[in-house]
Amino acid sequence: MNIIAIINHKGGVGKTTIAVNLAAELAALNQKVLLVDFDAQANATMNFDVEINETVYSAIKNDQALPAYPINDNLFLSPAELGLAALPSMYVGKVNQYTKLKKALKKGNDYDYVIIDCAPSLEWATINAVMAATHVLIPSQAEVQSIQGVGQVLNMIEEANEDSEHVEVLGIMVSNFDKTTKAHQMGLEHLQEEYSGQVLESKIRSTTTVKQAYMMLNTLRDFAPAAAVTEDFKNLAKEIHGKVTA
Repeated sequence: MNIIAIINHKGGVGKTTIAVNLAAELAALNQKVLLVDFDAQANATMNFDVEINETVYSAIKNDQALPAYPINDNLFLSPAELGLAALPSMYVGKVNQYTKLKKALKKGNDYDYVIIDCAPSLEWATINAVMAATHVLIPSQAEVQSIQGVGQVLNMIEEANEDSEHVEVLGIMVSNFDKTTKAHQMGLEHLQEEYSGQVLESKIRSTTTVKQAYMMLNTLRDFAPAAAVTEDFKNLAKEIHGKVTA
């Protein structure tokens, strides 16, 4: 089971958009995918029109398997709620406080991919995601503040791998990219120089179509199948699937 945590503690890099649409495109490649919303803001959950009873919060609190609500034949959602924000205080000081998500995933069904949408922080929830993950994907805008967050995530993963290497960095992916902007071109060049060989070929362009799809409670694949940004996500899914299965 390939468990991919999408992490950057800098806000505005499009983590939720990436998580939702990467999950949808991997499912379209005939992969069984669980999208885990591990952010108390529950933005990934709100992307779907699903009636919810159980959440990631209730599963971890009650020591149960994560819920999985079907979105289509291959895509399933494990939703979030505001209660997630209370979990760190419930487990503070406990020896196993950072393996709660990993334990809940082990109790559930097997998937080809689990995609974890993480909160914009490097604290309890994100540490849990890293400890559960087999891979990490780091989104970044081609802008200074966002790029600064990349190094901090890489340092965190290095620390997580000190005792036993279990997390592989899939790569750094550029989101909200405008190739016509000189500043974005310079930012991309800086990323490629600073993290040589780690920047993915696939880039997600900046477009209002993303917001429109979110407002309509749809993935880009369903909302705008012919859009250029949808093609970006298809290419991203193929690149990631190729790296994972190589």
